[in-house]
Amino acid sequence: MINKIILIVLILSYFSYSETNILNLKDCIDLAMSNSTSVQRSFENMTQADINRGIYSAPFYPSVDFRLSDTLAGYDSNGNLIQIPSFTTDTFDASLSLSYNFFNMFKDSDKLNYYNKKFKQSQYDYENTKQEVAFKTINAYYNLLKSMKTLKIREETLKQKKEYLKLAESLFKSGIRSKSDYLNAEIQIGNSEISVLDAQNQVKLAKADLNNEMGVRSDEQIEVDDSIEYEKNDIVYDNCLNIAFIKRFEWLKLKEEVEAGKISLSLAERNLYPSLSIDGSYSLYLDKYLMDSSLWTHKGGLDQNSSWGVTLTLSYPIFDGGVNSLEINLAKSNLSLIELSLKQLKKDIIKEVYRNFISLNKIFESINIYKN
Repeated sequence: MINKIILIVLILSYFSYSETNILNLKDCIDLAMSNSTSVQRSFENMTQADINRGIYSAPFYPSVDFRLSDTLAGYDSNGNLIQIPSFTTDTFDASLSLSYNFFNMFKDSDKLNYYNKKFKQSQYDYENTKQEVAFKTINAYYNLLKSMKTLKIREETLKQKKEYLKLAESLFKSGIRSKSDYLNAEIQIGNSEISVLDAQNQVKLAKADLNNEMGVRSDEQIEVDDSIEYEKNDIVYDNCLNIAFIKRFEWLKLKEEVEAGKISLSLAERNLYPSLSIDGSYSLYLDKYLMDSSLWTHKGGLDQNSSWGVTLTLSYPIFDGGVNSLEINLAKSNLSLIELSLKQLKKDIIKEVYRNFISLNKIFESINIYKN
């Protein structure tokens, strides 16, 4: 019985392995997206950027702290020897405090804006990575289709040459054609056979490339759907260029990086100026409150076992060894580098769009020629 079960499992596994998967372009792109480590890394980077954005949102909320400590051995506040275990108001201290920063020269706002820009950059980087994966998969998909069509053409050419060889042999034997014609036909068949072998190898390599883009084994047996409809769309160069600057995620990411660089420069420059901050706090000493909660500073006032205050702090860096000035120069240099990268990317996008526009028009014209 066990042997029969094993045999059935082996047969099913054989057929499941040998079964060919027919994939369309969308299937290939979806598989590449789900298996791409670069997409996964970009997603994790975006997650970290979102966490940093949350961290720098915290200063806009009050901070609440609870503290509890207990003396385990020694003497309590009244000089009595502590008996273990002991947990009384004479041996423990506890407090609950609330604090909030009302103003600090907009530094918290700038930091939050900076990390909001960083998060936006990570979103654009994530979308750009997905776009690159999709583009590579599309290229591999159509390269496979092209190599398959080339193989069919060469196989058909070989078939025709074999038919011609039979004709040349018949004409040679009947004395109508010379032997050289017959030998030349044999040579042409040999060349075609080599050409077919090259085309077969190109198909295998193209399948391996597509498998690699999809994140599966290179020798995985797949078949792709070649029933692709073609429809020409009227395109205008100016429209293509405008769309490129709207949809190109690396361009959008670099623009956000420029804004983040400006914020970094602003933060560095503020370190040279006087800094003013206003902080408020309220603390409740729980241990004292539990000992005697009836004592008040004055009627209608705060419990004397609690405290509150508003602190105004003014600071000015008189001398720091030139560190602040150097940090400003460094921020300016970083901003200049990013702006130069943005200018270069703009030139590259214009050049790329124009070249692709010309190439696409050539392809459209070639299709019309082949149809005719």
